[in-house]
Amino acid sequence: MPCILGYNHVLTEGMREIFPTYSLPHPNEVELSELLCEVIPCAEMVRLGKNGSDVTTAAVRLARAITGRDLVLQCGYHGWHDWYIGNTKKGKGVPEGTKKMTIPFDYNSFIARLKDPEVESRVILEKHKRGAACVIMEPTNFHPPKEGFLSKIRDWCDRTGTLLIFDEMVTGFRWSLGGAQEYFGVHPDLACFGKAMANGYPISAVVGREEFMRHFGD
Repeated sequence: MPCILGYNHVLTEGMREIFPTYSLPHPNEVELSELLCEVIPCAEMVRLGKNGSDVTTAAVRLARAITGRDLVLQCGYHGWHDWYIGNTKKGKGVPEGTKKMTIPFDYNSFIARLKDPEVESRVILEKHKRGAACVIMEPTNFHPPKEGFLSKIRDWCDRTGTLLIFDEMVTGFRWSLGGAQEYFGVHPDLACFGKAMANGYPISAVVGREEFMRHFGD
């Protein structure tokens, strides 16, 4: 999945030149960040990480810090940290209080995965709108979004002051250079990228609007 460029000898040689910089600040970081801001619609600032779990968790934590809310509304796969994995079959060891802070909903059907399958997650969202820090989701998965699905979520987030986060680990640089947000024309507040971003090398990024991203410095 990560190797979008293949096993290219020229790429490998280039990485050998970069590796000795280690973790010290480097002009390459600035150059990369500027490039990401050029090609990704929602990107005004960039924060780099090592993997997808790093940046999805950073984005969720940022949304909670900005909104002062705890609840996360989630759709898709977002890594292994407690806020996400607690509501999966691999959630053993995650405190019950943490599990309650994330509510999953199904892609395209807008149905919450709760005991009553007839309960629309729109009802769940309206019930929790004062406590929703963010909606984090993969903009598309095995099926394309139904007409209006992504824009309805964007509109709901705007009405309720909830941050919209796109997890573009799979779609980033594949559906289009600017990711699924460019392809579908629906722009999130924050977005997370990795995998194809570095052809399998350990780097990722959370990008987004400056008014939100600048709070990483707080």
